[in-house]
Amino acid sequence: MRQRRWYYRLWLKIKHFGRYRNLPDDTSPDVEPDIDRLSDATLLRIFVYTQSTYASPPPERAISHVNSRWRRIVLGHAAFWRQIDAKGLSSSLQQDIIEAYLSRAKTFTADLRVVLSEDEWSRTLAIIASHSARWRLISIRADFNFSTDLLSQHMSQFHLPHLEHLSIICLDGFYEPPDLDTIDGDTSILRGSAPRLTSFRVQHSAITYFPPPLHGLTTLHLEEFGDHRIDYGSFRRLILSIYSLTNLSIYGDFIDHWTMAGDLHVPALRSLRSGSNASLGAMLLSLSVPGLASLTLYNEWDSHIREFTRQREPGYETKLPCVHLMLKDCHFSLPYLQTLLEEVPVIYRLDIIDEFADEVLDLLQNDNALLPSLCALSINRLHDPTKLSAFYTSRRVAFRLHFNLDAVPPPGASSVRWDGLESWPADYRGIQKSSGLRNLLLLHRFINNDDDDTRLGIVRSIVGSDTSTLVDPGPCVVNDLSDALLLSIFKVTSDSYGQSYPSIVRRICHVNRRWQKIAISSPQLWRHIDAIVPNVYSQLSLINMHLIRAYPLTVDLRLALPNVESDWALLLKPITYSAFRWRVLSVHVDSDSDWGQHTLVRHFRTSCFPNLEHFSVIRYSDLSSCNCFEQHNTGGNILIEGSSKLSSTISTLHLEQFGEYPMEYGSFRRLIMGLPSLANLSIYGNFVDGWTKAGDLDIPSLRMLRLSNNEALSSLLLSIYAPNLESLELHGIWDSHLHSLCALFKDFAGTERVDILDGYADVVMDLLMSDDDLLPSLHTVSVHKLADARKLLVARNVIFRLHYSVDAAPLHGEVVRWDQLDPWTLTMEFCDRDDFMTRISEPCLREDDRKLMRVGLKG
Repeated sequence: MRQRRWYYRLWLKIKHFGRYRNLPDDTSPDVEPDIDRLSDATLLRIFVYTQSTYASPPPERAISHVNSRWRRIVLGHAAFWRQIDAKGLSSSLQQDIIEAYLSRAKTFTADLRVVLSEDEWSRTLAIIASHSARWRLISIRADFNFSTDLLSQHMSQFHLPHLEHLSIICLDGFYEPPDLDTIDGDTSILRGSAPRLTSFRVQHSAITYFPPPLHGLTTLHLEEFGDHRIDYGSFRRLILSIYSLTNLSIYGDFIDHWTMAGDLHVPALRSLRSGSNASLGAMLLSLSVPGLASLTLYNEWDSHIREFTRQREPGYETKLPCVHLMLKDCHFSLPYLQTLLEEVPVIYRLDIIDEFADEVLDLLQNDNALLPSLCALSINRLHDPTKLSAFYTSRRVAFRLHFNLDAVPPPGASSVRWDGLESWPADYRGIQKSSGLRNLLLLHRFINNDDDDTRLGIVRSIVGSDTSTLVDPGPCVVNDLSDALLLSIFKVTSDSYGQSYPSIVRRICHVNRRWQKIAISSPQLWRHIDAIVPNVYSQLSLINMHLIRAYPLTVDLRLALPNVESDWALLLKPITYSAFRWRVLSVHVDSDSDWGQHTLVRHFRTSCFPNLEHFSVIRYSDLSSCNCFEQHNTGGNILIEGSSKLSSTISTLHLEQFGEYPMEYGSFRRLIMGLPSLANLSIYGNFVDGWTKAGDLDIPSLRMLRLSNNEALSSLLLSIYAPNLESLELHGIWDSHLHSLCALFKDFAGTERVDILDGYADVVMDLLMSDDDLLPSLHTVSVHKLADARKLLVARNVIFRLHYSVDAAPLHGEVVRWDQLDPWTLTMEFCDRDDFMTRISEPCLREDDRKLMRVGLKG
């Protein structure tokens, strides 16, 4: 089972490589891990699947740094290197990345995303031109003046024979807006030809200034919120010259003088999107699109369609016969919305996104003649979830409900759950979202099967799946599993995503009745309660449901108190009544009033929490007045901002204060000395006054010390005596906070590992190279950023833990790549961390008095 858990965590890390650090090796050196027994072909299919997720660094680069076998596999698969993300890199590094990817992609065409800098834009364009035959997609962003003119000049003769998608975003655009009355052929781009170009996106630069070849375009996205306006006549000539235009997107109000005569006839158009367009009504009247299937309106208001409601003519629906209407974040009043719906009566699917759908349900329920062809309704917000049942009695439609919507579909109704909008256009081949829990379940079966051929078939099912939401998988491999095995999968998933919202267990319950029955039968699945929701009554309902279904287990609660302080008691009283049920309490408070502080203190002071292991209060203002634990003990870990009397059983304490409430050193010393089991101490802020003589604060149990943004850092380090300290982390430290970095290293001469995060590594490397007697026991150096990579060539022969963004390697020593900080404590992470990840074991300490394994320097 341990190896299966290891493999599950391994896959999870591959899938979300941008969030996690280097891969662990939990198995014994004498035991071959499950992953090593897989064939190269099976591993490759797993690696290919990871490319369906956004990550930084990209999965292909991350995987290639794990070990030599994985690197050989990914380097040997040319299609793995088609996606080139060169944004945020210097021009020289852009060239290196592009050349490396193109070399590894062999004969495949590639997709390039790049940001042009004002100083080196021409060099980047020259790189693109030199590999003109290799591009399938190019996305260019430029944020400097004259960028539009410069792009027009330098891209005019580009010959891109395989280019299918071109995106140009110029945030500053023209220095002076040009005259755009006519299309000037001299400013057009790609005159060298782009015969396969089908999709063009231009943002903040009028397309009539530098149009690409138009004859083959099927998708056009125009976005403008500046001064680059287009006359309707020029826009009309542009659209009519694109004979195969299928998808049109217009964001912004930049087209002048719509004729409203219905003379813009676009028979091939199937999908139309409009956003923040004050001329929406005039546009709808001007267009004649008899083949339209989908209309999406985003951030539109009554005033935007007023012309449409005034001047539309009978039979208008023949010009706009859309069958799928999406309203996203629109602000229509009911009369205007009713008028709009009356003109598109053949709609079979209506999506109400990012707005409350209650009024739409009432409107449709009260008028059956409105949208008589409607058979599917998508919603993600409802004030009153019970309206679904009433609506279903009069309109038998299928429901598409968002995961955040805590509503149960009516009995007998067809329903699916979704958590992401569909891609536009529907057949676009860009990077899509990951495939959700269904693929996770398939992969878990893959993990539990020892036959490579069976595993390979399951992986093919995963890679071939295009679902982006958690829906009923129907008659597939997942539902062939027994209830016991499904339950074990749910438990693993719940442990991994315990703090997600909405919780995984609630998502599982919405899939089908079998999954719901299995989930409700397992109290362990309901131990994590994330009550960070805006409505206090929804919070109470959520907490009560989890407490009932998790009985008799203790539970973990993350709670945000409402802005209305008078409502606090509604939440705090049930918490104190169920005090014995809590294992973790994390309370987020966004109030500085004395009344609110006293309310919070009163409820926690008078209750006993016998099973509480972790308590946190976030954004609490007064560090000296909150005596929450005066009458009872609390064990385990504490993350608290603002408590001066804590239990003697506490092993982890985090104090953070950046307000106006300082604490005298004497009070602080009494607090710390009253914690004989304190092993992990974190002090964020400069709130302790009057640090005294050296060694006055003796903490023999302390193992880890984390200090941040502390102006009295030197005095603090002198005052604390911690002979068993293993790890010291310094965050946000300035020269004025610390007398000398070199002196600090001499004080901690037994240091075995140094982590330098977020810069500053060049200074530390210079110190270590200039004095071999400095940190003589050093065996590991972690580097996050390094301005001069050549310094690694002459560095000491130590183990280098290099971040994936450090594109260099030392001449001597072992190299380990990482992408995530180690957890702070060995037992339980704070509630805003991923507590299911295991800590990488550290080497043993020597017996020196003043020794450290790690010194972390950040900022």
